[in-house]
Amino acid sequence: MTRRESRRPSVDEARPRVLFVDDERHVQRAFEDAAESLGVVIELANSATQALRAVSRGRFDVIAVDLSMPGLDGLGMVERLREVSPSSAFVLVSGTPSLELPTRKDVQLDAFVIVKPWDPKVLKDTLLAALERAEELVLRPSTEPLTSVDTSLLLIDSDVERAGTSLALLQSAGLHGVGCRGTHSLSDALDILEAGHFDVVLMDLNPTAGIGMDAVVRLRLASPDSAIIVLSPKWDETSARHAVQLGAQDCLEHGFCDSAAFRRALMFALERKRFERRSSYVARYDYLTGLPNRDSFRDRLAHALARFRREAQAFAVMFVDIDRFKSVNESFGQAAGDRFLREVAHRIQVCLREGDTLARLERDEFAVILEGPVAREGVA
Repeated sequence: MTRRESRRPSVDEARPRVLFVDDERHVQRAFEDAAESLGVVIELANSATQALRAVSRGRFDVIAVDLSMPGLDGLGMVERLREVSPSSAFVLVSGTPSLELPTRKDVQLDAFVIVKPWDPKVLKDTLLAALERAEELVLRPSTEPLTSVDTSLLLIDSDVERAGTSLALLQSAGLHGVGCRGTHSLSDALDILEAGHFDVVLMDLNPTAGIGMDAVVRLRLASPDSAIIVLSPKWDETSARHAVQLGAQDCLEHGFCDSAAFRRALMFALERKRFERRSSYVARYDYLTGLPNRDSFRDRLAHALARFRREAQAFAVMFVDIDRFKSVNESFGQAAGDRFLREVAHRIQVCLREGDTLARLERDEFAVILEGPVAREGVA
């Protein structure tokens, strides 16, 4: 496949995608039946965790969320999902006809509302309006400022004249609020990154000047939260794929890239990096308490075991299970149960030392790793 060729999308890839989040199966079926004639691909989720995992796997044009979900409440879920999928349009499903949305400045809902039980025609019209809104959100970045005033960019280019051309392209692209800094060597760039964070690193690929593909790995290690764009004298698919596999967000060709393409590449690189960070967080942390999840706990336990074998440094593992937690949900409701779990997590956390680990394994099960020096009496 050459640079100007593109793979023909499959039928499903070309259709709009809709995510519906509701914990009642009969409501999910009713939603599917009503939306089926719109020609959209529908994916279902019955919890915030499932919804976040679905969004981490791919983009949805529209996300519809029931506001009375157990666990993370509907509005809280919308805020989380909007962070992960800013270009999706949202539909809030409510059982309250006179729903009043919050107007706080820090909660930007900008959502459509549908009341259940819904009229299928009303639901279709609402989804069509949301799909139109999703198209506007996708197109919006080309007409609005790309970045905030806090965005910073580091340019690494061994050619002084070419570096000036790249900086001129940045200025002509209308990138408001982008603070640029340049350097001509990889070693200087690594020192700069050690001293401070940059949102984007533009790296000129010049092996003769000591800036080869291995530099992508070194830059990632030095600044794992920075988006990396490789600038190459000549574009080829193999090199571009190699750069992305090593951790770069994009690969561009010198001379081929005009100001509009430069602007688009920066926008996508920033979004890919944000998506990578969000996906990593969702995979490693519990959405309700913010604690490490079971997978993170296993990794930290493996590190503690390795340290024990290497240094004979004792550590302790404790399991904390909440007795009769089910009765809390049954007596006071799911929302109260969630608040209870967050409070338990907080109270355990404040008892621990810096360096100890608290994780949530299951609904009402927590685990603690106490690293040395520890003694049996201290653990008890």
